[in-house]
Amino acid sequence: MSEDPAEISANRAEREKLKLIPVDDLLVAIKNGDKIDLEGADVQGDLDINKLELERDEDGFTRIDSSIRIVNSNINGATKLNKAIFRKSIVFSGTKFEGDASFEFSIFEKLADFSSAIFNADATFWQARFQ
Repeated sequence: MSEDPAEISANRAEREKLKLIPVDDLLVAIKNGDKIDLEGADVQGDLDINKLELERDEDGFTRIDSSIRIVNSNINGATKLNKAIFRKSIVFSGTKFEGDASFEFSIFEKLADFSSAIFNADATFWQARFQ
C-alpha cells in the first residue's frame, strides 16, 4: 500500500518546520533534573530512561525531578518512561509518538497532559497512577 503523494509532501513539510533535537540532550537534562521545554521539536532516538544510570528506590522506581514539556512535536523512536515517579508536571500535548510508548507502573504526582497526543504505535499505561 503506497501513501498518497500529497500526504507524503505534507508530512515532509511538517517535519522540515520542526527543530531537530537529539534524544541524548533530553536524557542528559532528565539525569541532571533540568527543565525540558520544547515546542515544535523533532526528537531523534529512543527516549529511554533505562539508558541512564539513575538511582532506583527499593521498589525499583526512578525519580524524575525534571518538569517535561514537549508539545506539538514528534518523538521518532521508542519512549520508555516506565517505572518512573514524575515529581513535576509532564506535558506532551499535540505530540506524535512514532514508536512504542511505555509509561507502565509510572506515578504522575503533578499534571500529566497528553491532550491531542497521537500514538502511532503501541502505548501502554498499565498500572500507571495519576495523582
